Amino acid sequence: MIYSNKLEDLRPDVEVNVRIWINECLKNGLDVKVSNTLRDDEYQAYLYEQGRTRDGVIVTYAKKVAWHGKGLALDFYSESTGWSNHDFFVRCAEIAKKIGFSWAGDWSRNKEFGHIQWDNHKKSHFSDTPLMPKYEEPNQPSSWAVDSWEKAISVGATDGTRPKDGLTRQELMKVLDNLNLLNGEF
Repeated sequence: MIYSNKLEDLRPDVEVNVRIWINECLKNGLDVKVSNTLRDDEYQAYLYEQGRTRDGVIVTYAKKVAWHGKGLALDFYSESTGWSNHDFFVRCAEIAKKIGFSWAGDWSRNKEFGHIQWDNHKKSHFSDTPLMPKYEEPNQPSSWAVDSWEKAISVGATDGTRPKDGLTRQELMKVLDNLNLLNGEF
């Protein structure tokens, strides 16, 4: 059975964006904690049985793992208030969506307020389920940061393939934010 809460178990590009999201949440006074990143079908089945054949509240409506099984999703909560503060989840989701995540609190049914996933926001022709996104190199900007990345190239902060002088992408985004070169609100 696979059950992990390690960020390193996410797909590398997703891990980079999750770390940016966590830092932005913390900067905004949100004590976010990750409860689950990667899991397999066996653990998903175990979760599905909770509240149905096993004591507890229902925590998932999915019998099979999808986004968590590909390292594209995570579940989170507040370190101080757990799963009970709806405003906390809304505020975390606002930050996540600016970065490019989808929030399960926006779903039309089976809402999960403590779940975000990295999808491409495009639906399949055959279902309402988003298509799995292509892998993006972790040192390349996500689609939400393309304009800022181009500004970083124009001012010489990066050569466009990787941050200069050993900066991580996250550190570079912080520098750009301090220089007011980031587009969007952070």
